[in-house]
Amino acid sequence: MNDLEDILIPIGFFAMVAVIIWIRYKLSVRNREMINKERMALIEKGVYDFPKEYEVKSGINLHKYLFWGFVISGFGIGLIISSILNYIYGNTDIAMQYMTFGLIFLFPGLGMLTFYKIRSKREKKEKEKIDANS
Repeated sequence: MNDLEDILIPIGFFAMVAVIIWIRYKLSVRNREMINKERMALIEKGVYDFPKEYEVKSGINLHKYLFWGFVISGFGIGLIISSILNYIYGNTDIAMQYMTFGLIFLFPGLGMLTFYKIRSKREKKEKEKIDANS
């Protein structure tokens, strides 16, 4: 019975992640369809000045990828360190299991804080550059 649980738990986890990704994709497609319908209705009425929310975003938002890179790297680092510590000290102690969960949440949190620092510095430099040009 234990072997069956060892197989079904990861399958269930990946199925849950797949369902969440599918729902997110469907919601984004629905949002784009609604925006398109609203734009077409405005065009039929003769309005060509669209609100800011309807503007097509050009370029790639690199900050989003930087953020998720830090978060996923944090999860990886937390898992690696916890597995190394579990290997060294053994997996029988309940404190090691709590430490594993703590590391899994600690490192993505540190990644988010690092992202915040980098982003705030970049925005401050951009604001200073805009003020200097004005």
